[in-house]
Amino acid sequence: MALELRDASEGKMVSERFQELKSLLVQLGELAWRQGTTAIEEACKVLDIAYKESEILEICEEISGGTFETQGEPLDVAVCDFLAYLLRSTPAEQEFEPLNPSENATAIHRLEERALPLHYFRALFRFAEGVSYNGELWYDLEQHLPSIKLPKLNIYQVHHWIIEPLTFREDFSYAEVVINETKPPKRIWFISHWWGEAMCNFVQCLAKHIDIRRMSVSRTAYWAAWAAIGPSDAAPTGRATAAADALLTARVLAPRQVLLMLGPEGEAFRRSWCVLEMAVATGLGEARKDHQKPRSGTLDLVTMRPDVRLPVVLTDGLTEVEEEWEAKHPGMGHIGKTDREKSFPLEALHTGLGVDFASCKTSVPAERTWIYHFLERLVLVDEPASAEGISRHLRSFFARTAVVQVLNRQLPVAPYLAVIAQNVVQKELTLPCLAHVLEDPETFLSLLSQSLASLTELESLKLDLGWRSIYANGHVSHLASAECLAEGLRNLGHLKELALRLNGCVNLLHLGWSPAPPTLTLQRLELRLDGCERLQDLSELLRCIGDLQQLTSLQLSLAGCKGLMVDSDLVLLGKSLRQLPKLRQLFLDLSGAKRIFYVIELGKSIRCLRDLQEFHLDLSFCVNLSDISHLGNSIRILLTETTFGTGPFMLKLEKSGVRINREKVVGYDTAQGFVKALGVRALSDPEDDVGLQVEKPQSTVWLTHLEEMAIKRSFRLPMGCQGFHKGCPRLY
Repeated sequence: MALELRDASEGKMVSERFQELKSLLVQLGELAWRQGTTAIEEACKVLDIAYKESEILEICEEISGGTFETQGEPLDVAVCDFLAYLLRSTPAEQEFEPLNPSENATAIHRLEERALPLHYFRALFRFAEGVSYNGELWYDLEQHLPSIKLPKLNIYQVHHWIIEPLTFREDFSYAEVVINETKPPKRIWFISHWWGEAMCNFVQCLAKHIDIRRMSVSRTAYWAAWAAIGPSDAAPTGRATAAADALLTARVLAPRQVLLMLGPEGEAFRRSWCVLEMAVATGLGEARKDHQKPRSGTLDLVTMRPDVRLPVVLTDGLTEVEEEWEAKHPGMGHIGKTDREKSFPLEALHTGLGVDFASCKTSVPAERTWIYHFLERLVLVDEPASAEGISRHLRSFFARTAVVQVLNRQLPVAPYLAVIAQNVVQKELTLPCLAHVLEDPETFLSLLSQSLASLTELESLKLDLGWRSIYANGHVSHLASAECLAEGLRNLGHLKELALRLNGCVNLLHLGWSPAPPTLTLQRLELRLDGCERLQDLSELLRCIGDLQQLTSLQLSLAGCKGLMVDSDLVLLGKSLRQLPKLRQLFLDLSGAKRIFYVIELGKSIRCLRDLQEFHLDLSFCVNLSDISHLGNSIRILLTETTFGTGPFMLKLEKSGVRINREKVVGYDTAQGFVKALGVRALSDPEDDVGLQVEKPQSTVWLTHLEEMAIKRSFRLPMGCQGFHKGCPRLY
């Protein structure tokens, strides 16, 4: 065999040359992967190839100088690349016309806009299929494989054999070379993944993600670094795994949703760039300096089931279809999501529970410098993020993500709650709806309380144990007491926002808060106890609401609590509201309280809330309610003398016992004018010496039955009111 063998072969690589190259690599063994002219000369002797030292050096210089992508020193050329050059089987000598028929490229100057629809990724795998021989193609320099099996072809190999030679020839990125779209995509997802993922799995996972999210195949694009970064954008090392400027990742990630692609071994959790991308997607970054803003990113997870080799997706929140289910039949959306994700292999998340950013790997050691430069840009709890801080943050995130499926499969949940508790610096903790998966709610609350004891820096806690309907009741109705949760809340001295949903716990007898947990820093409080039919006493809680003088938002739902809300409870609530000078939002749902006769104290207290901007009060089905005159007067004062008139307002009195027929209205020329100014329908205006005095002109209006019916027919939405549906008083 002589070096002239290369000159005897013309055209693209054919099966005979591939088989010959494979046999040569097998014959050489480990020698085939060694680098340098000395190794090449030794291989030539083994293969009985006639050569001259000057010829070998000349070929190596040609290979390293640009014949294809290696671009290194002659001593860096591997024996396998040298033999591929002889047999005219180098990556650069393939025919790329199927990928770029027009042989034109479109310059896209903004790197973050180089996202591709699914069919461009499929084209790569089809190209590899077209050049394969008996299910085999090429060779792998990094893994020392004589040939690559098509089903196991990974991104590293696709990048070496297709992307690099194609983009080096055109001096454009793969996205710029192949894209031919006239309309911009509606949705763009950033792909965070390990390059060792098989290309066929990569394409299947993207297709499954589009299907689960019900997105348009043609208008949904995915941003992958190896497809978006071209030779001129690559780092100085010549590899396209990172940009020279670490801010590139921040710019690309900032406006996007992220799809994390997990391999069977969870290798993405061990790669520095992947972990950094997860951190940004889950809320770290400069935007998190303002902790009042909720996390806007989305992090979906997709992996291949090892048993059937099919992809399964774990979404961050409900999909659009599931949100529609949830709106039509409360609870069904969460049940559908849990059922859809029940086959997701939790083993893929176990590595995420132990992620350690400091020990993560990079393909090029020099990239660690860029990664830590980018790390300085992240913000974690008012301080620059550290490797350990990012690790704790991500462990907690993936533990929260797995909680629903752990409970659904009746696995021990304590280890996951312990991981959440390890992130002691976190300020926000939100658990998804758990009502449909809890077998033993009291045990879960006890374990959760132990975890909360460690989270002393927590500022926001949202816990949803409430069932939405008969479709999503589960076992949460067995909950009899929430006393164990109160123990954990007592340690949260910095808590500013608390949302606790226990609606539908029909056997709940008491909250167990005597006295209520000390939350004097609380600014937003949401308590949903509607449907807790056996709940007997909330007097202590109603008294303690008055101690929350920093409170700006209060949402209290007690609808359907048959044993609660007598007139004395409203007196306690009214006195507490008077002590909340900063209250801006007030939501009270007292519907179905059949033991309420008067709302005098509550009505008098409303006028004291001079900063109130939003007020929703539901008194529907309070069939024994007979007087709302003080409430009406207070609302009129707020509407006419404060800024409250510009905010949303709703008063719902449907099928209540309020009778307003032929009540005297003073101060307005017409009944319609009275309704418009007051913001509610035909409330009386009593003589009242409590609160600010309202000047009343001489004109008086008597509402007759016919006038009331005319108001009912013509009334749409009062000034400054929103959400006024089926909210009229009963008109007799």
